[in-house]
Amino acid sequence: MTGEENDLWTDIDVQLQVAEKSYHEDGSVRFYSIPDRSLTKLSHDNGDDILTVSGSNSSHHEWRLVMGAISTQRREVAGLGGSFEGTCLQIRFDSTDRFRLVPFLADVVELVHAGSSTDDALSGTLERWHDRFRAIRAPLTKEEQRGLYGELCVLRELLTNTSNNARTWKGPGRSLHDFVADDWHIEVKTSTTMPGRLKISPLNQLEPISERLFLAMVKIRVDDEGGSLPDLIAFIRGLDLSEPDSEHFEEMLSIQRYRDADADRYSSKYSMEGVYHLEISGDTPVLHRVRIDPDVACVNSLRWIMSTESLPFTECDPQFWTDL
Repeated sequence: MTGEENDLWTDIDVQLQVAEKSYHEDGSVRFYSIPDRSLTKLSHDNGDDILTVSGSNSSHHEWRLVMGAISTQRREVAGLGGSFEGTCLQIRFDSTDRFRLVPFLADVVELVHAGSSTDDALSGTLERWHDRFRAIRAPLTKEEQRGLYGELCVLRELLTNTSNNARTWKGPGRSLHDFVADDWHIEVKTSTTMPGRLKISPLNQLEPISERLFLAMVKIRVDDEGGSLPDLIAFIRGLDLSEPDSEHFEEMLSIQRYRDADADRYSSKYSMEGVYHLEISGDTPVLHRVRIDPDVACVNSLRWIMSTESLPFTECDPQFWTDL
């Protein structure tokens, strides 16, 4: 994700939050502008987020479902003036899906800003997002459940053993590393075997950085006496989190596609057998871009599997967490 993409996502998210707040204050729908994007407006109406785009050439129609989470309509929108005279395209989705669908709106907005027609921008974005829409409301796979469980095990250790806050958890938000603080990063991998077989992607994930970087391996086992993913989430929600921490935690769960409505699907129970860490430095024998022969110019991306038995992983004792 580029800096410009991140800025646009933030702009859209902030304006939707403002629109939702104003709606709840008096029940009226107000339209808000996206900075430097004059052909689009954002609003909120009774639980739905809406993007309005000027210049549609299609016929008027009422709301219709175009994919699992998205509806569209085309109509004249009174009071916006300027380029919004005439038929506008409106794109609507439930605001509970906001964290997942802000990037969709950003793709439409950017195509229109780059000169695509309004209708082409929608159809092109829908085509690119087709597979992603199918997954938006799908329950987490077993592998996704275990990965999330491992990240939450590390979050639990951080929250109960250190002064670090929940906002260091960044993994679901397309961060290169799962936990990011001012002077350290942690990338988490979950394993049900020992020695572990850890999937590493993208290629630069274990490239040394200016901050201290740790690879954390969370060893879990299936255990009927253990706890489920919803149990672990309930435990973290029960901690004395600040309001910003609590909001961030729920945002990350939403981006990861965890929904309480699916909790009965996540009945598998696990016990955490330990968390092991490996500090990554320039001397650590792991694969990253610098270690690929520059003559192999065809390598664009790479996913590899780490065998952990030959690497000096150390179990995380309380002092490890305290020192972070």
